[in-house]
Amino acid sequence: MMALRYLLFAVRPSTVWCQGYTYNCLIHLCAVLGRPEEAVTVLRMMYEDGSPESKPDSYTYTALLRVVTKSQKWDLLPRIFRGMQRSKIEMDTLVWCSLISVADKAGRLDVATEYYEASKAHRSGGKADLLICNHYLVALVHHGPLSAVLTAYRSMLDDGFQPDVYSFNALFSAMADAGASLYAVQDLISEMAKWNIKMNTHLGTSMIHAYKRCPEMIHGDPRMASLLMERAHDLLNELVSQRQANHQTFTAVASMHAKLGDIKGVQEVLHLMDTQGVTADGLAFYHIGKSCEDGGLIELSNFFYEKAESRGVQVTDKMQKIKSRKKNKSKEPAALHWMKY
Repeated sequence: MMALRYLLFAVRPSTVWCQGYTYNCLIHLCAVLGRPEEAVTVLRMMYEDGSPESKPDSYTYTALLRVVTKSQKWDLLPRIFRGMQRSKIEMDTLVWCSLISVADKAGRLDVATEYYEASKAHRSGGKADLLICNHYLVALVHHGPLSAVLTAYRSMLDDGFQPDVYSFNALFSAMADAGASLYAVQDLISEMAKWNIKMNTHLGTSMIHAYKRCPEMIHGDPRMASLLMERAHDLLNELVSQRQANHQTFTAVASMHAKLGDIKGVQEVLHLMDTQGVTADGLAFYHIGKSCEDGGLIELSNFFYEKAESRGVQVTDKMQKIKSRKKNKSKEPAALHWMKY
């Protein structure tokens, strides 16, 4: 830290002439160290320098946004945006994406919306920018209701937006978070088919999560639950055949079986995961354990919670209470002997 302060003193405009590149490097160093005060000092020095070569540019402000993220000094974000506007720098796609992303991390959907709307004035040819739209969709998924996500998506289409796999990953994540109905999920799948979207790990896993959280899965009749399980397995098999299934994919499907109290189904999915050379982490075991609890498989949930703890995941007080209960001795006969994890 002392070395950084020495550098700042050494490159004062009155001491040595610097180019914008040097100043930008200093701000990037501030970003690595999470030092917002020093970064603002460097920005002030750039203005005081007065030479055209030292004027802030898009790289300067991208580095400043990294400083905000690293230090979590979210109150600096409006100041940085105003500085961008005053400097009249060329706001490229990556700068707008960074602005929206930092506002998202700050929990300020209103600010992210402001930046998204402002970005429209800088569009090339007036068409919606794919990366900017995707970043804004992600912010909406994190902080907005499903209706707002879908409204924004339709508005983007009207502006010439052409969604990609990351767009639909965000949309299915929104469906899962909202617990959307099977009808709504299927409607989105039909929409995706129009754009000829190719499956990948994250999209397939988000679709499985959407099925997992359908009200028909949680409260529906066995026939509907069976249908949802079948569709989840179709997605899992597709990802496995493409070597794109990861531990989150397997965890989502295993959790669906666990919620239904289906020990054999959990076993088969985890066995498939093992044969594919995929390893579960502590959070995976925790989520399967929680689903086992929801499905009434208390002994099995205890087993998975213990596995989660052994991998560094702290189990909540609620789970600790469950673990302290007297175990049912015969409801899950030999349920754990097949576990190799």
